[in-house]
Amino acid sequence: MNLLNKRKLLKLEKKNQGNKKLSEAIKKLIQDIENADWKNPIEIKTIDLTLTMFILKVSTSLI
Repeated sequence: MNLLNKRKLLKLEKKNQGNKKLSEAIKKLIQDIENADWKNPIEIKTIDLTLTMFILKVSTSLI
């Protein structure tokens, strides 16, 4: 699957190079999305919700 706005994730990774957990999570997320074989839109929405929760968790822990 082609990942739209991949550069935004890469920019976030570059910005947070000191945060190894976040950098590794971003790399894994990009890899998972690009290698995914989703069969219906519901599976993508589930991933989107999980990603949103992860971003909120990471951003609150950085504050």
